[in-house]
Amino acid sequence: MSRRLLVKVCGLVRIRDAVAAVELGADLIGLNFFADSPRFVSPRRARAIADRVRGAVKLVGVFVNAPETLIRAAIDDLGLDFVQLHGDEPPDFVRAIGPHAVKAFPLATRRDLAAIERFPCPNFHLLDARAPVRGGSGHRANWSLAFEAAAQHRVFLAGGLTPENVATAIRAVRPYGVDVASGVESAAGIKDAKKMDSFLVAVRATYSLRTPRR
Repeated sequence: MSRRLLVKVCGLVRIRDAVAAVELGADLIGLNFFADSPRFVSPRRARAIADRVRGAVKLVGVFVNAPETLIRAAIDDLGLDFVQLHGDEPPDFVRAIGPHAVKAFPLATRRDLAAIERFPCPNFHLLDARAPVRGGSGHRANWSLAFEAAAQHRVFLAGGLTPENVATAIRAVRPYGVDVASGVESAAGIKDAKKMDSFLVAVRATYSLRTPRR
């Protein structure tokens, strides 16, 4: 039995890059609402991007310790399919967001791995590197711990993925999907179409896995 891995291109700030990601075959795109991120998009810019690609791709909003009211407004205004929570949100907060919620976990130790059990995410969790910045750091996640997580949960793997290493990452972790930001950029937030294409080609060449996880 085999299945198709999903691909998320995150941290999009330009309409042209979002359109290119969709045309190249991305399944999800991420819009970052964390003001301290170099990939931050204003609500107005996010709306322009979302309006251009809505219906062709799943839309993910990325938040860090944002108020629930702000998150719910973004869900309603932009038609977000998922809300990716990259901060210190407790399990009750994630539960309150409901089926839209995706909790991001920086993996460095077994304690990080154990924390996943406390968070109810009905669709998938996201595994990232532990780094000084929240997401898009270019640091690689702990693939050994990620493999253990993928054995028990539906997970997207993020953290330092590039066209050159994503195939190795897929074989090592066997995730439900992969998430890329800095690995397909020419500058922070500016996606490189050739790199995106190479990334998607590498994923598609590797996504037929024997004994898929979940």
